[in-house]
Amino acid sequence: MDLRFWADLSVIYLIGMQLVPTILMIVVLYFIVRGVMIARRKATTGVKLAQYYVGIARTQTSRFADKAADPLVRSHAEAAR
Repeated sequence: MDLRFWADLSVIYLIGMQLVPTILMIVVLYFIVRGVMIARRKATTGVKLAQYYVGIARTQTSRFADKAADPLVRSHAEAAR
């Protein structure tokens, strides 16, 4: 057994030591990506529903704000004449 044998053995040992955490990290990242895809798919329907109701609220708010501001605008316009 010469020095080259021990060098090869140590390289195999070092690669093996890093192979296990690397495989574990790949598995963890795979399941994280799958979880994010599932969460995004489930959240999409809720987001579309929220956008619908926010659009209704925006329209109603604009309409009632114009209705409330109209008398003030008229009075200021008449006062400016």
